[in-house]
Amino acid sequence: MNNLKSKELRILFFSEKTVEKNLALEEAILDKINEGSSPNTLRLWINEKSAILSIHDRIEDTVNISFCLEKGIKINRRITGGGTVYHDEGNLNWSFFVRKEDVNNQDLIEMYRNFSSYLIAALSSLNFNLVFYEPNWIGIENRKISGMAGYIKRNAFLIHGTLLVESNLDYLRNVCKLHFKYPEVANLSNYRSVNLDSVVNTIINYIHEEFVSSFIEKKPEKEEEELMIKLENEKYKSLNWIFK
Repeated sequence: MNNLKSKELRILFFSEKTVEKNLALEEAILDKINEGSSPNTLRLWINEKSAILSIHDRIEDTVNISFCLEKGIKINRRITGGGTVYHDEGNLNWSFFVRKEDVNNQDLIEMYRNFSSYLIAALSSLNFNLVFYEPNWIGIENRKISGMAGYIKRNAFLIHGTLLVESNLDYLRNVCKLHFKYPEVANLSNYRSVNLDSVVNTIINYIHEEFVSSFIEKKPEKEEEELMIKLENEKYKSLNWIFK
């Protein structure tokens, strides 16, 4: 089922849960792959409680700011489009960073379909019957388990998404003002007895077998880490970025 010409894939599970650092690392890895200095990567990551706006969102339109302040929920912004999402330690984020030369010409919906298919196949081993719904979400029985977004650069692209495992859905509905415009959400744990650790291990094991030249890392490369720290301090901690 491999959708990539290159069989080499780094699987990165970085245990950091700080919002600013995680969003900075997304951009850092994409930049380094675009430059040709980092390998194609699947990154799995977890954020602390947070509302993550898209690049286009107006914070007052999409986020319940008073609820976030009351519950200690951080607010930040990512580089991709889509809608505002809620993250916590019951939600697993997944990100594919890939060189353009390693895929055939595809539009964004095709890329959403192809890269989400790895998650769908991996989780089928836990008896989940997941389905891709156009344009950009995965669900069970028309209930949304994962939404995704993308960013395309000159030589590389990023496809990333959420995966609701055992997230606080009441918080999600309170944080995201426009949640009613989208399909009803559900956790994987609503359907099977799973937790975040079992889902992470299942995905890693599946991808490791699917890509015969894959390798597993727990830390980003030095250049990625240096750029992450720079972006974290200069961009993702900036109120001008968050409230633009």
